[in-house]
Amino acid sequence: MTSHKFLSVSRCLSYVTAVFTAIAITSCGFNDEGEDTPAPTPGTPFPDVEASYILSPETESASVLPGDGSVNNPYLIRNAMELKLFTELVNSGEFKKTEEDVTTPTHVCLTHDIKIADNYTWTPIGSCEHPFEGTFDGQGHCISGALHISATIEETIPQPETGITWGTQKAGFFGYAENADIGNIRISADTHFPARERWSYCGGLVAISSNTSIHNITYDGTIHIPTTQTAFMHQLNLGGIAGYMITGFFYNNEMNGRLQFGTPDPQTKKILGEHCNIGGLIGTEQSTDIQNSKNVADINIDAGNAFRLRVGGIVGYRLAYGEQPKYASLTRVENKGDITIGKILETSMYDQSPMVYAGGIYGDGGEDSGEYGNMVNCGNITVGETRITSYAGGIAGMAYKHSFNGAVNTGRISNSARMGCTGGCYGYAIGDVRNMGNSGDVISKINKGKVEDGNAGYTGGIAGHVSGRIERCNNEGAVSSGKDLDWGGVPVSRAGAIAGRASMVTLDNTNTGTVNGKHGKSPSDPTVFIGELWLAWDMILDGTLTPQSNPAGFTRFHDKISKTFFQYQWPLY
Repeated sequence: MTSHKFLSVSRCLSYVTAVFTAIAITSCGFNDEGEDTPAPTPGTPFPDVEASYILSPETESASVLPGDGSVNNPYLIRNAMELKLFTELVNSGEFKKTEEDVTTPTHVCLTHDIKIADNYTWTPIGSCEHPFEGTFDGQGHCISGALHISATIEETIPQPETGITWGTQKAGFFGYAENADIGNIRISADTHFPARERWSYCGGLVAISSNTSIHNITYDGTIHIPTTQTAFMHQLNLGGIAGYMITGFFYNNEMNGRLQFGTPDPQTKKILGEHCNIGGLIGTEQSTDIQNSKNVADINIDAGNAFRLRVGGIVGYRLAYGEQPKYASLTRVENKGDITIGKILETSMYDQSPMVYAGGIYGDGGEDSGEYGNMVNCGNITVGETRITSYAGGIAGMAYKHSFNGAVNTGRISNSARMGCTGGCYGYAIGDVRNMGNSGDVISKINKGKVEDGNAGYTGGIAGHVSGRIERCNNEGAVSSGKDLDWGGVPVSRAGAIAGRASMVTLDNTNTGTVNGKHGKSPSDPTVFIGELWLAWDMILDGTLTPQSNPAGFTRFHDKISKTFFQYQWPLY
């Protein structure tokens, strides 16, 4: 058999597995020279008993933090009293850098596990007015218990174009971090977040961060949005580690917990909102470099209203940022969590169509700069019988400007929405797709749309619909779709071994899977690669579609096949 340069699914999986076995939270400080941190300035003495390490309503703040905040003499958080003081100092603005010393970061170390009592109302560390700025080294310690976030509005964001002021809520161990470095901490505290306001941000570690490095974090608690939700949110940004990241670095992080949504109110059914961006690790990110991180948490959204719902195993929504927007790096990431989306009801406030985007790595976004590749999704992606147009893929639901160097899906991808596209790697890809591998089954039950409609239920082992070039991709999964379409008496399948619909396909793609139960003649047989073309190609090959039998149909599909498979040796018949 001819050797092809397609992505080996097993080889990529073994590589990524080796990478993630090396990820561990280390107990290390921020002393770049590797020297032992000298003894800090003494703080208030305290008894070494269990009560000292439990933050409760009865806990009184310490009078002083030991240390001076320098790299060699960091402030220490040794107990619950000092954690309470640290939170109060940051949120009051007393912890901010002085104008005389804006370049030197303030260093903080956590030196003991701390539990937050279930009856304690937690105020996240840092706000937009008084963000946390500095380095926070958890030294491998754990924050456990419960983070019960107040339902009150923290701040307001003026909207000059409408004259409306919308409230914001932030939930997490940190509320807002800016120009910070946060690392080496485990959060096992359950986060209870009554997201009632127009703008809501929630992360197991931090709600919002800007120009911040987040690394060596493990979250294994439950982020819970309860059943009492009745107000309508304009935007929800929810992630297992971070709700919203604006620039920065994110590496060696792991989500082992749960994202849990309560049942919608039976009258309003408004548990979601207008724009909902939900990620196993990050809800929304703008120009953040993401590396060496994984999610094993399942994401289950049973029902609700939404205008734009973006759900990803790693990131919900990826945004470009800046005067010359660029998507940042995304490499060596893995999702093992299942994503299940139930009946999402249509909510539209604009002259645009509502959408659902679901992907094993990210829901909606793109890549056009930096390093990409070695992405693996092992989780199953399931979109139920929603009325909203839905795009589902093992890597991404909707993706832009691709130039990947290897990604693999092994999960089962299923889409039963009214309209949309479904793929082993991408639901809809705008740009070139290279070096992709899929071994999971891809199932679409979409029966709406017409041949000219890009949302007509196109389904593929690699992608549902690709507006670009596909090369060096390999499909091993079974692909199945809804009933065939028709164009002037010529049947058009919604399903293809490589893509349901594509602009250009090279001959170095391979397939050993099936398309609606049919095998190709060989792994390199291109006739089954593209759903919209393979039935017509079969008819041309067996002589049932000719210039005489159907002049318009023959001309259309002969020309389209010739253009799409530009390397193929002619004639077609």
